[in-house]
Amino acid sequence: MIGSGIPEAQHILGLKYTEGVGVEKDYELAIEWYEKAVKNGFAGSANNLGTLHEKGTGVEKNFEKAFYYYKLASQWGDTQAMQNLANLYFSAKGTGSIIPSEDDIAEGMKWLRIASEKGNLVAERFLESREKMTENEVKVDTMKNLLFPKLPPEANPLDQEQYGKAVRVRL
Repeated sequence: MIGSGIPEAQHILGLKYTEGVGVEKDYELAIEWYEKAVKNGFAGSANNLGTLHEKGTGVEKNFEKAFYYYKLASQWGDTQAMQNLANLYFSAKGTGSIIPSEDDIAEGMKWLRIASEKGNLVAERFLESREKMTENEVKVDTMKNLLFPKLPPEANPLDQEQYGKAVRVRL
């Protein structure tokens, strides 16, 4: 029932089940508690549901659902969600576009600006770096992120067995 429960407490229970703090880690229960908090208008829970769907943690990876939850949380003022939403726009994940359109990039920049104005320092730095780029640099950066999978920072580039395809592309 909408309006029942304390959204902050529901969110905290979602966090506890996500992280396994004081309880056994259980993504199914975490999602239930986050969904209850979202029904009560708690932006942080919407952002966390977006993250679970984006990463495929405890649920099947689903960029459309991630996009939905990030946008909802962004509309409710969550600056981390705004940054996450901008990243989905820049990579055309969950937006309905195959590659980022000019509209996607403009929307991503809009959400970074709002997050930056509300004090999100990471969004501010990312916005500054994006604003310094030429239109062609933005396109190249966008395509590079779409085409080249990211290696973990500790990866040895010579470790062909585990990262062969990505290493061949980068060499």
